[in-house]
Amino acid sequence: MKKLNIIQEEKRRYPRFAPDPLETAFVSLKLSGDFEPEFVSLIADKHPYGGCGLVIRKPFSLKVGDRCRIKLGKLAPLLSELRWFKELDGDFLRLGFKFLE
Repeated sequence: MKKLNIIQEEKRRYPRFAPDPLETAFVSLKLSGDFEPEFVSLIADKHPYGGCGLVIRKPFSLKVGDRCRIKLGKLAPLLSELRWFKELDGDFLRLGFKFLE
């Protein structure tokens, strides 16, 4: 049993935190210059030193490995990379991003 706990701890390097209710994230596909959000998303979870999970309505134009900038609440926009996604239903996606800065 202890072995399983160690594996789980190694898999996630940073703790996850539940966002404030209805806290939003803004996503910009523009990697430099002024931050101009193109998508608004609900924040599913966040781990400030690692990344975040977002829920967004389809269509969404990024593919795994693509980069964007994400502004979580009052934080400055962070360069991020889409690491995975999962379809929740016909209209929504759950996205996992890794912060690169």
